[in-house]
Amino acid sequence: MRLSNIFFAAIITVGAVGCSVGPRYQRPSVALPAQFTAPPAPVSTGQTTTSDAEFWHSFHDPEMTALVDYLSQRK
Repeated sequence: MRLSNIFFAAIITVGAVGCSVGPRYQRPSVALPAQFTAPPAPVSTGQTTTSDAEFWHSFHDPEMTALVDYLSQRK
């Protein structure tokens, strides 16, 4: 019984010390612009172009292409 109490106290002590190791975190200062300056998004016409419809080809993944072909044939 005594050995288990010592073991339990050691585990608690190691756990408590492990949580307190390290310097205190300080948030880095980051210079942010006053306003978001990205260009506006293009206006959508509601029509899908061929390049939009086949975007997955840009990944050069034959498995993805086969999956999309399979799913489009099921419709």
